[in-house]
Amino acid sequence: MAVEDIHSFLQVLEKEGQLHKVHVEVNWDQEVPAITDRVCKRPGGGPGLLFNRVVGYPTPVCTNLFGSSRRMRLALGNTDADIFGNRLLSAMKGCPGSTSLQKLASLLERKEYQPQFQQNSPCQQRIVETEPDVGAYLPALRTWPKDGGRYLTLPMVVTQDPDSGVQNFGMYRVQLLGGNQLAIHWGPFSDGARHHQKNRNRGDKTPVAVVIGGPPALLYASGAPVPAGVDEATFASFLLGKPVSMAKTLTHGLAVPAGADYVLEGYVEKDETVEEGPFGNHTGFYDPPKPAALFKVQTLTCRKDPVYVCTVVGPPPMENSYMAQFSERLFLPLLQLDHPRVLEIHQPVEGIFHQCTFVSVKKDGPGQGKDVIRQLWDGPWLPRARLLAVFDEGTNLTESNGLLWHVLNRMTPASDLMVKGEQVGIDATSKVSGEDSFTPGRLPIVESPHIQQLLANRWAEYGL
Repeated sequence: MAVEDIHSFLQVLEKEGQLHKVHVEVNWDQEVPAITDRVCKRPGGGPGLLFNRVVGYPTPVCTNLFGSSRRMRLALGNTDADIFGNRLLSAMKGCPGSTSLQKLASLLERKEYQPQFQQNSPCQQRIVETEPDVGAYLPALRTWPKDGGRYLTLPMVVTQDPDSGVQNFGMYRVQLLGGNQLAIHWGPFSDGARHHQKNRNRGDKTPVAVVIGGPPALLYASGAPVPAGVDEATFASFLLGKPVSMAKTLTHGLAVPAGADYVLEGYVEKDETVEEGPFGNHTGFYDPPKPAALFKVQTLTCRKDPVYVCTVVGPPPMENSYMAQFSERLFLPLLQLDHPRVLEIHQPVEGIFHQCTFVSVKKDGPGQGKDVIRQLWDGPWLPRARLLAVFDEGTNLTESNGLLWHVLNRMTPASDLMVKGEQVGIDATSKVSGEDSFTPGRLPIVESPHIQQLLANRWAEYGL
């Protein structure tokens, strides 16, 4: 069953025993984040958290709602990522395009995935105009002691391409600066930054909406590797199995989820920037202060009973790690469509936000391990992979001790180590083919088929 908004998601989590309610009063300044950090690091990710009493606010705060494999499935209709991936691959058959991204973009142009607008949307039940003091309404967290301020950490930042009219939902961190001013940290190659640059070239300011809450499918899609130029709302519609319900902002007519809890409407001026940071990040270090887009809120709308959903960013494992792992499994069939030699991948949680990836491949000749690394770096799915290691078919990619053994015994640095700027590739595949090939130190040790069958037949007799 499709989960329409955060409120219905909370009901699902409570029914499934996946939600813990904290009834004592807690502080948004480091206390809520510290509690969440400890819970996230429990085996399996701990429960989702609902803080009912936050100092200075009547609004409940939710964290860690997506912080386990099971809750990610529940957020998307209790469906596994692998099932979604196979559905996506099946739906893309016959779509025009020579690459997986082109086929996906073609699929999502279909009418059944286009969002639908509704009247009397919950997200506009209350309206606050005239440059609202955002910090007075949203119980945004300050996570780490040297953070530059309070942050919205699970927002959907909505912008629109002024040429095509296609919208983008991006998940960028947003710092509260005081009053109606916020700093949006969108990377230079993000769709949000690209839309803003197009508006600047025209001499225009950029319409922006910052959304808190809404359909979990759209929250997930906002941070997923959806093709540039594709509206994430269409991908969320695919995941939901029906069109996302939308409302139009009062300020500039951008489409936002009708079931959102908060919508901040306003503009980024064409030439105004502001210092954002420091920000404690997943690297375990603070990102230093940098110039960021200055967003001025003109109108704030919200539900009559909003909840504030956010995440805590820090060294893994954290909530966002489970969201990224869901993408790993969902998009694997598309990666394999572009790279047929790839059999399996695994992205360890410690490096998942650097696209650190272990890959098993099917080879039929020498040198193909490095070829796969080059192709993956040049392709759309792993272009930023800080570490890319390629192994033989059948390698257990989740067993770190075995992978280290493979690397140390099958990698010759002079020929198998690749460096591209700040990226490292390792070809840890075997370098011989055929059991009679012999190069000192390169002939694999394997049991004979006769012994394997003998032990399989007699294992019970050994009493082991």
